[in-house]
Amino acid sequence: LWAGGCGLSDTGGGGDTNPVGFTRGIAYVSSGDIWVADAQDYESKAQRLTTDLGNSLPALSRDGQVVAYVHTDASGTGSTVFKVSSSGGSPAALVPPR
Repeated sequence: LWAGGCGLSDTGGGGDTNPVGFTRGIAYVSSGDIWVADAQDYESKAQRLTTDLGNSLPALSRDGQVVAYVHTDASGTGSTVFKVSSSGGSPAALVPPR
């Protein structure tokens, strides 16, 4: 399990559009996918952000709006850094594949 988060003073959660709506959030990996959750209520408010497996090292932005993470291709030979809104949506490459 790898997790990153935002602190108590951060608003977190991507604003009013985020169904997670956390006050102190975390981003984590479970079974190769990236998830976000409220640190106070992570069991009932967790939201999956990816479904393509091979994801690791999530980092939640200070304001809780964005999660950056590394995706490794199925062969294990190439990695790309992506970002995705903490409220979900389509990931965008930050750093091209290596």
